[in-house]
Amino acid sequence: TDNIGGNDGYRPGHGGSDIFDRLFRRHDYTPTYPVKTVVPEKTQAATPVRDTLWYVFHINEFQYEVVRNGIVTKRLMDVTPVLKNGRTMLPLRYVAEALQADVKWDAKTRTATFTKDGLTASIQIDSDEIVLSNGKTVKMDSKPLNINDRILVSVTNVANVFGLTNGNTKDKADQDIEWEQQDKSATIYIRR
Repeated sequence: TDNIGGNDGYRPGHGGSDIFDRLFRRHDYTPTYPVKTVVPEKTQAATPVRDTLWYVFHINEFQYEVVRNGIVTKRLMDVTPVLKNGRTMLPLRYVAEALQADVKWDAKTRTATFTKDGLTASIQIDSDEIVLSNGKTVKMDSKPLNINDRILVSVTNVANVFGLTNGNTKDKADQDIEWEQQDKSATIYIRR
């Protein structure tokens, strides 16, 4: 064909010259470019965030509080905690759920069963004992109450069921369950 207009078919990156580029390109050479690395003079370690969680149950109130990292959420119960014979009686189902225990109720035998971390505790409403799956039996300091088909047990018994420590805020000891006389509340602290 005629080469009209001086076009000999050479166009960089197009057509025939690609063969030239491929044949004579150096395959043992990789171009490098300067890289600038910036290193900060002082690096601060991040302060770990502590996840705090506790539950507050108030005597004669249908609401309890969930406090996570300082944020309070209120939840409803169908029965209130009560004081009976000088004992703080808490609704065991709500406490067990707060502690992330599985809860089952057998209406025929009137027995509540709670399972947490592989340990099962059974409380028969007419008994004054807690039967544990490891073969141990714990004598309760007071019989459970049945109010509106809910079992209420004393704070001490809650501690016994779930292997927690308990006391009051006056003793200045760091307990899992704390009784506050002034506002008549029981706080269950979850350690994480």
